[in-house]
Amino acid sequence: MKAKLSYLISLFIVCALTSCTGNTMYYSYSPTPADGWEKNDTIFFHIPIKDSLSLIQINAEIRSSDIYPYKDLWLIVSHNFKNKEHWEVDTLQFILSDDEGKRNEQNWSCFYPKSKTLNPIFVKDTGNYVMKVNHYMADEHLKGIHNIGMNISK
Repeated sequence: MKAKLSYLISLFIVCALTSCTGNTMYYSYSPTPADGWEKNDTIFFHIPIKDSLSLIQINAEIRSSDIYPYKDLWLIVSHNFKNKEHWEVDTLQFILSDDEGKRNEQNWSCFYPKSKTLNPIFVKDTGNYVMKVNHYMADEHLKGIHNIGMNISK
């Protein structure tokens, strides 16, 4: 009986989560290296845009753990949505904890999720675009950042 109830609850959660993605064009997470994220380790996202003249909204997302030693994380996010020959660069700051080191969000697993919204971008043409992400911290080697994600919607 418990197995059936657990299965039904899981099925309900999956249905609820997938029903809220009506405008999502792209959603993907990439892991950082297990032994730590080096400053020169670039994470790439290859994003197909199927509709021309699209106004897109990008949410950069991270998953960190308790071993991340700092209260914030700086990322450099580059993309070629406006012009495939030219890279636009944004610098994003994620505040992960307060001055005493207390995390700002609930930890429902072993990871702390955090999201940051970029300014909307107008994409003129269909095609395959790229986003690149690097950390912009003083340390060359970061531990405790486990995943970087991009959620792109119309």
